[in-house]
Amino acid sequence: MKKVLIVDDNANDRKLLRYNLERHGCGTVIEAHDGQQGMELAQSNVPDLIISDAMMPHMDGFQFLRLIKTDERLKSIPFVFHSSVYTGLKDEELAFQLGAEAFIPKPKEPEEFWNELVAILNEFDTGSPKHFARELMKEEQEYLKKYSEVVTAKLEEKVRELEEALARREQAEMEKDKLQTQLIQAQKMEAVGQLAGGIAHDFNNILTVIMGFGCILQDKMNKDDPLRPNVDQILAAAERAAHVTQSLLAFSRKQVMNPSYNNLNNIVHGVEKFLRRVIGEDIQLETCFTAERLQIFADSGQIEQVLMNLATNARDAMPNGGKLSLQTEMVQLDEHFIKPYGYGKAGWFAQLSVTDTGIGIDKELCAKIFEPFFTTKEMGKGTGLGLSMVYGIIKQHNGFINVNSEPGQGTTFRIYLPLINADQATQVEENLQVPRGGSEMILLAEDDPTIRCLLATILRDFGYKVVEAEDGEDALAKFREHTQAIQLLVLDVIMPRKSGPEAFAEIKNYRPDIPVLFLTGYTADLIRSKGVMADGCEVLMKPVFPLNLARKVREMLH
Repeated sequence: MKKVLIVDDNANDRKLLRYNLERHGCGTVIEAHDGQQGMELAQSNVPDLIISDAMMPHMDGFQFLRLIKTDERLKSIPFVFHSSVYTGLKDEELAFQLGAEAFIPKPKEPEEFWNELVAILNEFDTGSPKHFARELMKEEQEYLKKYSEVVTAKLEEKVRELEEALARREQAEMEKDKLQTQLIQAQKMEAVGQLAGGIAHDFNNILTVIMGFGCILQDKMNKDDPLRPNVDQILAAAERAAHVTQSLLAFSRKQVMNPSYNNLNNIVHGVEKFLRRVIGEDIQLETCFTAERLQIFADSGQIEQVLMNLATNARDAMPNGGKLSLQTEMVQLDEHFIKPYGYGKAGWFAQLSVTDTGIGIDKELCAKIFEPFFTTKEMGKGTGLGLSMVYGIIKQHNGFINVNSEPGQGTTFRIYLPLINADQATQVEENLQVPRGGSEMILLAEDDPTIRCLLATILRDFGYKVVEAEDGEDALAKFREHTQAIQLLVLDVIMPRKSGPEAFAEIKNYRPDIPVLFLTGYTADLIRSKGVMADGCEVLMKPVFPLNLARKVREMLH
């Protein structure tokens, strides 16, 4: 083949075809992007072979072929269609009736295409092509009828493709809107988190003063003092306020986990009154506590947050009232539990069941219920984060949670938290006794004078010598004065002139082995950014009770 004319509106298809032909020794390859241009090139550069697409703009392959076969100079040129098939045999049938030598469907491997093309041209050269004896269409009406059928079929296929494309686009738009909604919600949550972080420090500092001096006042009062119940109420209210701050930080996922040994029954019982206010008067709250001691290592504030989230979820599932039940028990997880659920760890666990008599949900929704931003509530009624937070908190505590629900049958969440053994519990009770004091020298750096006064008072009451500093720079200067005498550093994290971690880094140049206890009321992400938690340093979150401070100090000095 000395000269080949390729007619195709797809530039990539033309390029691939040209490469295939030239690789097999074709001399000249001419390209046209539609039938009209192809006809002009065929008349000016009579080719030895024409390879054409069927569906093209301006003039398609069938019209182009009809013109070729009615032109005295061009009608003997072999014409091969290479096109996608939309209408099955109708495309090939019309092509052969118009005089085409062959119809090779797309897509086709280059070598396979070449072999078919060579076979077709060999038949043509021998003068006995398969379709040579047929009658070419001569009646215009018959041609138009056949052509109309093919074009109609092609248009119907294109319409179907367009409808599918529109459906995909609509789905993509829906996904885009969903993602945009989630982004907006995430930005709102980030704003709440920033607000929480901003107020947490000042609020926790205030609570530290209230709780600290309240505890000192309580310790100095006789147990039968008629005013002692008033102090107890002040401290209880301050502790609830501290939990409010922790809950706000938990909602924005910026809280530091502060686990301690707790009885799960006590945690649930302590939040019971608050849950009654959350669910409202039209919902009955029932509790059933096991008589066994459910000793767990957990952050009580976070477990309370879990209960509040589940109670809120249950309330929304019972718009016309109902019953919410909380039940605790001791269970042993084994292979019978692990195998059907696909997760878990063998051993003894404290189980907390939260059951409502609400509308329930189907299994498909149950599988997605812990996903972030997933909610079954209408727009504006839910964040889609409540249950994902519950899941995250339980996982942080090395526990498990599952849900069972059916439409109209209510919902039950079961939480499994690992139990600690009796020896650990006994040790915990011993550790919770009033700590003994000491006589060591402690460097205390705190920029808030009220808190500094409180902390110094607590430490001196336990017998320690306290060197006070108002910021990091002052702490460094005071340490240089008492380099060998100071046995422990108690430093606020964020201070003017020099932060606690910065001061500690310089102090280590003098005493690499000196222990440090950081105090802070800021959020976890800010603490991490200061490098405190990354270094494995001890951190005590504000507000801090005097006994907890004294216990931690004694532990570090010991």
